[in-house]
Amino acid sequence: MKVDHIFIFSNNQGVEADELVDFGLSEGSNRIHSGQRTRNRKFYFENFFLEIVWVINGSELTNESTGTTRLWARANYKATGSSPFGLCLANSTNTATLFEGCLKYKPSYLPEGLSFDIITNKEHPYLPWTCRLPSTAKNIEQEPTITW
Repeated sequence: MKVDHIFIFSNNQGVEADELVDFGLSEGSNRIHSGQRTRNRKFYFENFFLEIVWVINGSELTNESTGTTRLWARANYKATGSSPFGLCLANSTNTATLFEGCLKYKPSYLPEGLSFDIITNKEHPYLPWTCRLPSTAKNIEQEPTITW
């Protein structure tokens, strides 16, 4: 099993990322997730990246296509008691059993035919939200990588 990235929901529009920059980390690309209306700031390491994510428009997190992911509960962690953390795994055959019977999430920002496999941990919201990425190659050569 390989971790692709870890995310943390912010209630401060990603200000926590400023602290990481002040600490000396180099910031990578950022984006708005259309259909979710979340925004992120990313920090790349040799073998994964850390994503600070926050909500721009809460109504889109609860819409028909995104609401079932329960990301809204993670974003509102202070009110819901849910973990603000997410664990996103690379797609591989050794994760197939873990994601049997999972939720398929097809956000509008993914190309047609691709989806995330989601374990919402609805019954155990203190556990991280967990997903498996679509099986596509990533292009991160242009991202600043942090090495220790």
